[in-house]
Order: sequence, then structure tokens, then C-alpha cells
Amino acid sequence: MKERILWVDIFKGLVIFFVVAGHANSPLSGFFYLFHVGAFFFISGFTTGFEKQKFLDFSLKRIRSLLIPYFFTNAGFLILLAGISFAGIGGLFSRDPLPPARLPMAILQLVASAQTPEIGGATWFLLVLLAASILSWGLLFLSGLARQFGERAESILVLLVMGLALYGGTVLVERGLTSRFLLDLTPYAAFFMLAGYLCRRHGVFDGAIDPAWAVPISLFFSVFLVWFRWSGVNWPPRSFESFPFPNLFGAAAGIYLSFFVSERAARVPALARILSVAGRQSLAILGFHFIFLQLSYLGLWLLGVVPKEQVQRLSLPDRVFLAFPLAAAATVASAGVGVLLERWPFTRWAFLGRPFRSGS
Repeated sequence: MKERILWVDIFKGLVIFFVVAGHANSPLSGFFYLFHVGAFFFISGFTTGFEKQKFLDFSLKRIRSLLIPYFFTNAGFLILLAGISFAGIGGLFSRDPLPPARLPMAILQLVASAQTPEIGGATWFLLVLLAASILSWGLLFLSGLARQFGERAESILVLLVMGLALYGGTVLVERGLTSRFLLDLTPYAAFFMLAGYLCRRHGVFDGAIDPAWAVPISLFFSVFLVWFRWSGVNWPPRSFESFPFPNLFGAAAGIYLSFFVSERAARVPALARILSVAGRQSLAILGFHFIFLQLSYLGLWLLGVVPKEQVQRLSLPDRVFLAFPLAAAATVASAGVGVLLERWPFTRWAFLGRPFRSGS
């Protein structure tokens, strides 16, 4: 079994909370949207041993860990929506309730065109990560042809390939090409994955960066982009605005600040334990946090705190101070679901992408 790196688990836990808080419309959502998606692709590239696996083994492992949870999680949500629609309360959870008679067609659309229910909206990431992982493996394989000229030549070729991926992604998104299954987002994601791979390979986070200058510069770029010029990106709607350069600066700043905080949090045992658990359950939190946010908003509506329409929209324009405790509650509840799903081989395999046998 691969040895876990504490700051990496903390990094994942920190960033997945940023994802949930961003979806809860927190006051800092503009900052989180600068980098949170890119950060997850980055850390995936950082931790993936591309060079240690053959293509078929690598692809099958990725299908098991990403595609299977994508399907079972969304199929489960569709069944849940059909059940609550049958009970007459589907409108509380979805702007498009799902009558049971439409369930087979909805599952077919999930398979054929990646149409997910609203409460499974964050699972798009799994499809893009699968495609980007396979693309990154292929690009690194091609870059390895320069290995005979030395490690530096190979790294330079990887950087050139990253630039090509960035340009290719821009063309695909602007022209609306290969948008089926979100494949047009794949080159962007591969760029961040390859960046993570290079940072690990060259020990960028092993003391190569001095926080005395990196932290102030990262904070400056974050504040400048959020409050004075630009408010981040939204991957699924292809809302990249002036991508790529502002996004690259914002993503680099956010990724470094997340690393800096994660490394310091690792020195505080209680905080490290909480965030590392969230990091290890990041897939469960990604998949289930929307439904817990909606349950929280439903409770606020029943208490008369928010109007009914905000239950579906997940927005708190008048009470933004509630966003962070709601995000924390949704994160903890989703992580708890992940811990529960780990108990049985089938649920561990179907919803968490883990091996059917825990020791394999």
C-alpha cells in the first residue's frame, strides 16, 4: 500500500472544504473559485505515479476509482429523487422533480450523455479527472522519448506539452468542440495534473520555495484578482473569462497558499487529524455535500430563516455568515457517509472507488 503523506491529506481536506464553502455561496467564494478545481487536479498529478504503471493497468485502476463511483453515486441520487418525487416532495430538492416513470430514461441519459441530477452536480469532476489522467499518462509517455537527452530535456518537453494542452483546451472550449462528457475540459485539467507531476519530480515543495516571499506574492495576486479585477472560473459552465493567464496566476497563488497552510496545520495534531480525515474522504465529500447542503437549507426554511426558493438555489444572499457553518456541517456529514460506506466491500467499491477487498 502506498505510504500517505500527511500534508497531502490535509491539503485535500482543506481544498474540499473550499469546494463546499464555494458551493454554499460563502463570502470567500470568489477566492475559492480562483483555484479550488485546479488545486485538485494539481494534487492528483502530484500523487499519481504515472511512470510506475503500464497504460492498461493505469486506465483500469482509474476507471474503478473514478467512473464506477460516478455512475453509482448519480444512479443512487436518481433513485432517491424518484422516491421523494413519488412522495410529493421532489420539488424541495430539485427544480425538475423526477417521477418514477422517468427513472429508467434518466439512468440511460446518465450513461449516454452524462446528465446528472442537480444534487450530483459536483461529480462532473470525476469524469474530467478520468480523461485527464489518461491524457496525462499519454503525454508523459511521449515526453519520455526525450529522456535519452537527460532529465532536463524531458522536463522541458513536458512544459511544452503543458502549453499545448492549455492552448488545445482554449480552442476546444471556445469552439464548443467535444463538450460531450466534458472532454473539452480535459486538456485544462491535464495541464494542472502535469504541473503537479513536475512539482513532485523536482521537489518544488521540498524547501525549494521560500515562504518569506512566496506567501506575500500569493496573497497579493489573490486579493488583486478577486477584489480588483477578476473573480475566478467556473469549470462546468466554461466560465473562464480571460483564461488562461489570470487563472494561472490565481491558481498558482491558491495552490501555494493551500500547501503553506497544510504544512503548518500538520504541526497541530488535532487540526491535522480533522483535515486529514476530510482529505481521505474527499471523494465522498465531493459526491454527497450538495444533498447535505440542501438538507441544511431545508431546515433553515422550516425554521423561517430563508425563503423556500433558496433551498434549491443554495444561496444565502442575506445571511452569508451562515455559509461557513453550513459548509462545515455538510463536510462533516459527507465524510461520515464515506466512513460508513467503507464498512462494506460493495459500497466501498461502488461509491468510493476502493478495491473490493480492502487489502488489495
